[in-house]
This record gives sequence, structure tokens and C-alpha cells, in this order.
Amino acid sequence: MVREGYKRTEVGMIPEDWEVVTVDDVANVLTGFPFPSSKYSNSGIKLLRGSNVKRNILDWSVQITKYWPELTPDIQQYILEDGDIVIAMDGSLVGKSFAQISSADLPLLLLQRVARLRTLNIDLGYLKELICCPIFTKHCDEVKTVTAIPHISPADIKGYKIPLPPTRTEQRAIATALSDADAALAAQDALIAKKEDFKRGMMEALLSGELRLDGFNGAWEEVTLGDHLKMQVGAPFSSAYFNKKAIGLRLVKNRDLKSSDSITYYSGSFSEEFVVESGDILVGMDGDFILCWWAGGMALLNQRIGRLRFIDSTIYPGYLYYSLKGKLKEIEHATAATTVKHLSHSDVENVEITIPSLPEQRAIATVLSDLDAELAAVRARRAKLARVKAGMMEALLTGAVRLV
Repeated sequence: MVREGYKRTEVGMIPEDWEVVTVDDVANVLTGFPFPSSKYSNSGIKLLRGSNVKRNILDWSVQITKYWPELTPDIQQYILEDGDIVIAMDGSLVGKSFAQISSADLPLLLLQRVARLRTLNIDLGYLKELICCPIFTKHCDEVKTVTAIPHISPADIKGYKIPLPPTRTEQRAIATALSDADAALAAQDALIAKKEDFKRGMMEALLSGELRLDGFNGAWEEVTLGDHLKMQVGAPFSSAYFNKKAIGLRLVKNRDLKSSDSITYYSGSFSEEFVVESGDILVGMDGDFILCWWAGGMALLNQRIGRLRFIDSTIYPGYLYYSLKGKLKEIEHATAATTVKHLSHSDVENVEITIPSLPEQRAIATVLSDLDAELAAVRARRAKLARVKAGMMEALLTGAVRLV
């Protein structure tokens, strides 16, 4: 059914006074110049390469930033301007690597396999919202080549169809509303980064004894983990008994150490020794060694997941969790150098850590756990804002909600 005042189009239902155009109709699209890498310089004018274009940001890290020594007449057209929209056309994240140039990025030259969009007869902010968003990503996923290095062509960008409100006033109003949502998300990102930095500093200070909590001044000692715990490996539960219907006990798999988006249950028989509970320290034993202070309640320990089982009360589990988080890279480097790294019992049991008294361990773990809880709350607010922004885009970029 077509809503009154709306029409069906190739981009969905839009208001009758809107039209469908291509990017080529409303923007000048230019791809970069093949600057030879042999002439890159350590100073001069920055080159915008595909590796600099990330998810809605530009990355000018020292290790990936390259320069061109001088500006000559033959490359004048590749000078970028404040407000230009750029799209990386190659790589595993093609369709997700886009950004908008700001004055702080300039001066800047456009390298090949990066496209530059400059508006002709459309509001710049509106075009930016249409390109730097999941809608454009979906388009790229549909048209990109499926090769070792996925890529899109200039024609794929120019032919991208977009809904266009009839006036710049309406375009600008939509862009402003979505930009305000982006600003709120950016503020949450900045707060998350600030809290992560603070937590990182607190972990380093508290776990080294550089900072002592009030009431504690006793000596610390160095211990070898294997003297106080053993690592237990999970069981190879049969997938024939896996289900998503909450029949039986939850199964802890590698992915569950990071996320609980998809939970698997096990309905077969099992030994009690493989039952884990909240408070257990678990570690993924393949690939990235993910450490988890389990809080998911009673569950079953699957194969290639290790549980640290304490044989005395010398070390508080929460303190061990934060101590090991700071040593994961050290443990990874100590493992056998294979294509897929595997964690063994000895890799963990041979680790040495420094510990204070048990009460001080608990106090340190509580402080760091509280900081984690604060971070989780901010991340949850950020996720909620992202859902709101997605809803706004759906409503505003289709004209389902009109602002003017």
C-alpha cells in the first residue's frame, strides 16, 4: 500500500515531491593520481591514501602517513578542500572506509584508488550523510568485486542512487539533525576513550604497587601461578546436543568470552567437573587469548576454553583477572609460533605475578571492577544513541518524517 503523498521508487518509498538521482547528478567525482611511491618524502604535502581512510575518520598515524615533496601544475586538480568527501575504493573494509575532509587535514593530495566527492547542486551535509552511512555500505556490498582484495569502481560510486528532497533547506535540516546525532555519538566516544585511558593508568599503578589504596602498606611477594592454580580444559561436547531453545545448560564457547549475542545450550549428559559459575576466570586457548571474568551464571566449559582452578586461597580471582590482562601480550609471545596460536597449561601456570595481601587484592579488584562498570554504562549509552541515530536515518532519509 502506498501512503498518501508518497511514491514507490528504486530507493524505496519517498515523498511525491522528492526525486531519485545518482551521485553523478549531484557531485563531481574524481579519483586520485598515481603518485609513485619511490618519490614519497618525509615532509611536504600529505598524501591521502586508502590506508588513511577509516570508518568515518581519517587516520594520520606516523607509520602510514606519506608526503609528496612539492606541488606542481600537473597535480593541481588533486588538491583536496575542506568539506570534500573521500572514499577508499579497495580493501576488506571497502564500503565502510569513508570520511569528510576538514581544514585541519589540509594541505592534502588525492592518491589513486581513493575517490573524492565535491557537491555541485546539493547540500554538502546531506550528501555526507548519504555517503558516510550504512546505506552506502550496503550498496558497496552489492556491487564490490569478490576477489582477494575487494574493490569498487568510480562507476559504482557515480551510479549510486539517492533520494533527494526538493529544496536545500530541507536537505540542510536533515543533515543538521543527523549531524547533531553524530556529535552526541562522538562525545560518547571521547568519554569512553578518556575512561579507558584512566582505567589503563589505574591498572598499571595499582597492579605494580606504585599506587597504594588507603589502609594498605604491607610488603608484596612474587608468586608463580602454577603453585596456586591449575588450568582445566573444557570437554569436547557433541554438537548433536547443541540447541538455541534454552534446553539444558548454556555452553561457554570462545565467542562467548567476548559477546553473548548468540547463546548455545547443551542438552546431553555431562560431568560436574565441567560446570562453571560466575566468578570463574576463563581464557580462550586458540588465536586471540581472550580472558574473561565469567558473569554468565552456571554453564558448561567447552573444549579449547580453559578455566583457572585455584588450589589455595593465596590469590583472589578478580586480582588475577586484572593481573593477567596486563600480561596477555607477554603470554602470547611466549607461545609456539604457529599459524593459529594455542595456549597450553604451562603458558599460564609458569606466569609470575606480584601480589599484596588478600584484602588488598580484593580492594584493587573492586576499584578496577567499578571502573569497568562505569565503562560498560557509557558504552551502553553509546549503543542506545547509535540505535536512535539509525532510526533517525531511516525516517529522515526516506522522507517518512519531514522536518520542513
